[in-house]
Amino acid sequence: MTVTKHDGRKEPFKKEKIENAVTKAAKSAEIGKEIANEISFDRDVTVDEIHDAVEKKLMEKYPDVAKAYILYRQKRTDYREYGSDLNKEIARLYSTINTDNANAANGSAASKMYSVAEAATKRFNLSRMSKKYAENHRKGRVYIHDLGYYGITFNCFFNPLGKMLKNGFSNGVGSIRTPKRIGSATALACIILQSSQNSMFGGR
Repeated sequence: MTVTKHDGRKEPFKKEKIENAVTKAAKSAEIGKEIANEISFDRDVTVDEIHDAVEKKLMEKYPDVAKAYILYRQKRTDYREYGSDLNKEIARLYSTINTDNANAANGSAASKMYSVAEAATKRFNLSRMSKKYAENHRKGRVYIHDLGYYGITFNCFFNPLGKMLKNGFSNGVGSIRTPKRIGSATALACIILQSSQNSMFGGR
């Protein structure tokens, strides 16, 4: 007997998967094992048919667990759709030239990788923020600028380079004293700017 997955793959029917899913929803291994033993089929099925049968059985015996299982199932559906949508977005990015980032060479491998990484972090950040804000962004009611960097860093942060060279500064690990030679000041300025660029989106 085989189970047809959402992506079309077929795999052998395993009661252990039912037991694990119900156990997570019920927080009870006993209930997980009980329900798994009561679910059986005499033909090949789809994964959704299994879920429906489990849900029906839980509603009959453990209504509260059924609610938890439905929520668990919805989270899995959201995660699966997230992965599917992300794959489509990556395929689109691979076949187009990136025009979103003026600092990256259009059409280059680095530019495409940058775009793929940002597509993933945008979706991740939307999943972590308020559902209201995320929904407003998705529907175009508001636009969250630099969403890929949301909550991670600042954008377009300007270092007071003259002041830092004149007074010295702390980099969080140690202190940098005022340079005494032009060569040292030049090297230090390059390090400051490079550090900002690595740490902050659009660092100047």
